[in-house]
Amino acid sequence: MSKHLVLVGGGHTHVLVLKALSKKPIEDLKITLVSPHLFTPYSGMLPGLISGHYSYEDIHIDLHKLSQSTRTHFIRSKAIGLDPQQQLLFLENGESLGYELISFDTGATPDLSVPGASEHCIPVKPIDQFYRQWTQQLAQLKQDQLKQDQLKQDQLKHTDLNQPLNLSIVGSGAAGVELALAMRHKLKNDTSNNLNTINVQLVCRGNDILQGYPTRLKRYVQQKLQRQNIEVFYEFDVALVKPDSLIAKDGQHLNSAMTFWCTQARGADWLKQTQLTLSENGFIEVTPTLQTPDYPQVFAAGDVAHFRKSPLPKAGVYAVRMADTLTHNIRALLTNSNSGSDTNTNTELVPYQPQQDFLSLLACGDKSAVGCKYGFTIKGRWVWSLKDRIDRQFMNQFS
Repeated sequence: MSKHLVLVGGGHTHVLVLKALSKKPIEDLKITLVSPHLFTPYSGMLPGLISGHYSYEDIHIDLHKLSQSTRTHFIRSKAIGLDPQQQLLFLENGESLGYELISFDTGATPDLSVPGASEHCIPVKPIDQFYRQWTQQLAQLKQDQLKQDQLKQDQLKHTDLNQPLNLSIVGSGAAGVELALAMRHKLKNDTSNNLNTINVQLVCRGNDILQGYPTRLKRYVQQKLQRQNIEVFYEFDVALVKPDSLIAKDGQHLNSAMTFWCTQARGADWLKQTQLTLSENGFIEVTPTLQTPDYPQVFAAGDVAHFRKSPLPKAGVYAVRMADTLTHNIRALLTNSNSGSDTNTNTELVPYQPQQDFLSLLACGDKSAVGCKYGFTIKGRWVWSLKDRIDRQFMNQFS
């Protein structure tokens, strides 16, 4: 009798699982991939896309093409419900899918609960939506400059022409810093439309950027931000987002014609209606074997997975490493099932063991990069070349 594995979401973990299972297929296994998107981005290359160093195709995996090459049934739809007792997944297109095993790799959803954020911010995730809005805003800026050599008063949230146009990135972690440097590089080098006059500013909730990174690396990045005229506003805890400004909890006011939201993430709202155990932020709680504690047939990986005892940062390096564990445990459960064992058993399952220390690389916009491992910091154009080579090697698996 055939078994059915459903993979919900085309994240880093799932695309690698599909490749692995296609190289060593499981007998009588049907695999279905469910995603509302035809293309899934490799997040590590997003700063290079914004800077202009990569094309859209360079950083995206074609899920339809991947499904064909791995003999996977692809359904382009969004998951909206789950009955883990009946082992049924419900889709936005009206379909319901039964499964023996199911895995979620749907990433994180931006938390736009700050008043005004959902109306006046552009969230960085999902990446496809962010990139589309960024290119639209960029095109609008160019059009305005061509029309009158200065921004119109009624464009881009009615910015006062006597004031410089400010572009804000809220969030001072690695993603926010990389995005600020990438946008600055893109705007600075677009001299034909005078976009280099636009201010880029980074909004930091605390008193330091890049929390958790070595002091030397942070010092280098701070110098880089200063050289690129990117102002950092520390201890600015956004309490209200207006069409043309940000208001902090302590009353500080910051002009912002465009605001990009690069902080605070949560799980998808529909997960709250399932019987799965969720974290405080709505992520799916998993055991070390990537299974949910109450339903061993349900797995989660990538950003949507939450380890209660030892939560991990939301980083792609962890998602990539999870692929081996998830592939092994799927194979173990289905093999046990085919031999007459109960799929609830943990026989032969292996725990996910996250990297204790790994090479962390941050793009600096101008084809230079900075990185750290074991407390040591490296920087320069050769670090960008290293990062570029690593990223392209990952993407070449899907070309």
